[in-house]
Amino acid sequence: MSEQINNHEVHEHSDEDVELAPKNTEKLLEATTDQAEQETHDVEAIRENVEQAEATVTPLELETDKPKEDVELPPPNKTLKAQALNQTLKQTRQKLSKPQKAFSKVIHQSQVDAISNITGKTIARPSGLFFGGFFALVGSVFYLFLSHHYHFTYKYVAFSLFFIGGFIIGLLVEFLGKMFKRNKV
Repeated sequence: MSEQINNHEVHEHSDEDVELAPKNTEKLLEATTDQAEQETHDVEAIRENVEQAEATVTPLELETDKPKEDVELPPPNKTLKAQALNQTLKQTRQKLSKPQKAFSKVIHQSQVDAISNITGKTIARPSGLFFGGFFALVGSVFYLFLSHHYHFTYKYVAFSLFFIGGFIIGLLVEFLGKMFKRNKV
């Protein structure tokens, strides 16, 4: 019997909840619609503010990747170049074997480097080396053919003479070519 009373009480309370539920849902529904309307108004106001801000911004202000002022560095001086060379040589020598390190230290001394630069500009001209090698090859082959045909001994100094002669001819050709270019301009 007590069970029937408990079930009956439960049914009475559930009926009250059901009667109260429509009133609560109406209030909740009104509150959510008011919030939704307010949020849409807020979103529209934000959109208008963004559109106004976009209209006032110029395209130059949008370019942020480029700096406004170009900074020019001074040209490197002799001490900076020397420091860069020494650092590069030190890094390169770490990768070399001991004999190569010693040879690198001798070759890259300032006195040897100065002599090398001077001779590179005056003596070891590409045109002179090309003509010297070409004349040495053609001249020694022709000389060898003549020595074989006329039965005289081949003198090995002939190769050096052909090379020196071709080198001088190559330097003259380069010099004359530069002279004609200067006259045309």
